[in-house]
This record gives sequence, C-alpha cells and structure tokens, in this order.
Amino acid sequence: QNLHFGADGFLTLHFEKNKHLLYQSDKNTVIIISSPEKTVFNYITTFSYLFLSCFILVLILGLILKIAPFNWRVAHTDLSTKIQLFIIASIFFSFILFSWGTTYYIKKQYHEKNKNNIAEKVQSVLIELSHKLGAENQLTAAKYEEMTYYLVKFSNVFYTDINLYNKDGLLLASSRPEIYNIGLVSKLMEPNAFKQLHFNNKSTFIHQEKIGKLNYLSAYVPFRNDNNKILAYMNLPYFAKQNELENELSAFFTSLINVYGLLFLISAVIAVFFANYISEPLR
Repeated sequence: QNLHFGADGFLTLHFEKNKHLLYQSDKNTVIIISSPEKTVFNYITTFSYLFLSCFILVLILGLILKIAPFNWRVAHTDLSTKIQLFIIASIFFSFILFSWGTTYYIKKQYHEKNKNNIAEKVQSVLIELSHKLGAENQLTAAKYEEMTYYLVKFSNVFYTDINLYNKDGLLLASSRPEIYNIGLVSKLMEPNAFKQLHFNNKSTFIHQEKIGKLNYLSAYVPFRNDNNKILAYMNLPYFAKQNELENELSAFFTSLINVYGLLFLISAVIAVFFANYISEPLR
C-alpha cells in the first residue's frame, strides 16, 4: 500500500497489536521502530508496582521518623483498627504462603520435567548404541576409537554428552573426552551411581551431580549386549537451562504482584468501611 509520510518524514501505524513508527530518511530508505500496544494490563502493572513501593516506603518512614506526616501511630486498642489490621494481615500472609507454595510447586514440576526428559533421552541413546555395539562380548580400551566415534555421533544427534564406564567404574570412552583429560571431571564413575547399578542392580539411576558451582542431573543405565550381558554403564549428564526456571518464576511473580497489588488496595479500602460498620453498633 502507499504510505503517506508527514512533512517531518514520520508516520505512525497500528498493526497486529503493535505500534510502528516509520521514518523516511530518503526515497529508498525507511526506518521502522516497533513496540507492543499499551493495554489496560500494562497500566495495572505499573500501578501495582508503584502502589506497593510507596506503601513500603511510607511504612518504613512511619516507623523511623517522628515528624509529620510520617508520625502516624496505630491505635491498637481501637476495635475497628484491630479489624482492619486483621483483614490486611490476612491478605498479606496469604500472599506470602501462596507465593511460597506456588514457587515450590513450580520448582518441583521443573525438576520432574527434566527427569522425564533425561529418562526418555537415555533410553533413546541406549537403543541406538545397542544397534552398534550390542554384538560385542566385551568392551575394552582396544575399542576406544570405535566407541568414541559412536558416542560423538549420537551426542550430536541427541544434543547431550554420553559417557561409558566399564564394570569397575572406570571411564572407557566419552563424547567429550577433553573435560576428563584436563582433570575437570574424574575418570571414575560417581560412587553412589556405581553402588546403585553395580551392587543394587538398578535399571536406571538419576540424581544431582556438581561441577564447581554448577548443579546438573545425571542419568546412569547398564549397557547390555544382545545376550543381556552387562558390558558397561552408560551416563548422560543433563545440563538444563537455569534461565528457563528463572523465567517461569519471574513471570509468576510478575502476575502475582499485579493481582495482589490491586487486591491489597481493595482489601484495605473494604477493611476501613467494613470495620467501621461492624464496630459502630458495639460503640
């Protein structure tokens, strides 16, 4: 379509819930800056943050300063004031408990999702590796090149590191051998995982491991040949993206503050009128 720019070279368009500012610098060049349209929710969000910030600031100043208008004091003996404080405190503590409970649930669901992801991935890698090395009767250092080739190949396919340990828990091959060669990770299998697979005959073992300050999930399964004989133990470390969890929590707290900011204000207004209405007959 033909665009009609103003005398200053600017044009504003609203399209697909976005606002676009166009500037024509010359006949062959148009610069476009776009941003989402403001909605009622955006203004509510701003109000909630400003209200809570001002409320906390006034509360702190009222407890510290002794000069007007911050020298207010709560009349603890007044019945209507007690009712108001009770209603507001109930809203505040419900906010704290709900935040804690939901945060715990989000983290738990996130870790469960990661466990399911790595459990599915380790079984897929195990099937593919069995097709290549399942006919072997023994995996030794002599087959290092072959094992490394397949581990690197499947690592690129499944986007995960893959390690193979012998039945004594010593590293046989890895898709990323450099981290073992420089001593960042031990070439010995993690003790608890070795105990669960070697002595307790677990079919799958998933737990948290740590490199420096980095925590990650790590899955271990026995690798068997076509005759169901255990040849080695396969390990898949799963480096889940921490920012995914942080984004989920950030989105949750943003929505929660928006809702509870308004709810807190409404409850405070209701508390004033409700407390006066209840206490009037008693007075």
